[in-house]
Amino acid sequence: MSSKLGRMMEKWSTRKITIAVVIASIVLAELFVVSTEYFLHRSIQTEPVIRAFVAALVISWSLTRVHAVFTNRLRQTEAALRKSEGENRAILQALPDAIFQLSADGHFLHYHAPTNSDFWRSADEMIGKSI
Repeated sequence: MSSKLGRMMEKWSTRKITIAVVIASIVLAELFVVSTEYFLHRSIQTEPVIRAFVAALVISWSLTRVHAVFTNRLRQTEAALRKSEGENRAILQALPDAIFQLSADGHFLHYHAPTNSDFWRSADEMIGKSI
């Protein structure tokens, strides 16, 4: 069931999901108020239902705005990270020497060598291998 939900959410955009959550929260709030009104007063009064609708709308809108702000910041951060990674990759490609990182037990974790050098091995040959 969770994989089915995951596939459905992949097809939906963030905007559609947000709208669906807002509508669902308003409907649930209204159902709660209407059922509470009926059980307490054995009738449904209009004023509490309208107040609950407005409150649910304001809360949902506020949470949607907060979500939008955080999503926007996340996208900006991801873009900055991609830019930084590109710059670092360009710097690494320009270096004439081999650079590597070893684990405590002497295995290659990261490895970079100039692509035009026949002296150094490729990264696929080195990663995971021991000194």
